Amino acid sequence: MTTVDGCRLAVTVVAADGPGPVVLLRTPYGRHRLLGEAQGWARRGFTCVVGDVRGRFGSTGEFLPYVHEPADGAAVVDWVADQDFGGGPLLAAGASYGAYCAVTAALARPDVVRGVLASVPALGSARPRGNRVVPRGSPAGWGGGPNTGAPRNRVRRSTI
Repeated sequence: MTTVDGCRLAVTVVAADGPGPVVLLRTPYGRHRLLGEAQGWARRGFTCVVGDVRGRFGSTGEFLPYVHEPADGAAVVDWVADQDFGGGPLLAAGASYGAYCAVTAALARPDVVRGVLASVPALGSARPRGNRVVPRGSPAGWGGGPNTGAPRNRVRRSTI
């Protein structure tokens, strides 16, 4: 599919047996790595569209993290909505940077994207680090550093 500015975004469609909901997965890690997940969605009745983000793997353009995702996500959602597969609601999903792609696509087209599954999201210019968010480029960025003083969220584990 082609964006408004002429960038070609590579997508693979793994179709379900019949019409129904559609799951959109966008990734900088290579759509080929998500084909097993896409096939799992299709076996459960969801057509799955898997796409490489701009400048990665099969997509043209320059990969500039977080810069193009809102507009490109909107373009992919519009493209999916114009296709004759699916016919049901659209769900955007992803992990890490893919979660960011899912969230921005939903924010860009809230009238079309009916839900988001975001796992371990890397949300924009700040990056999750443990139980806090650290601004990118700070001394605590990728390699550690002082505690930001943010309250710690405790997770309770229980067995049922």
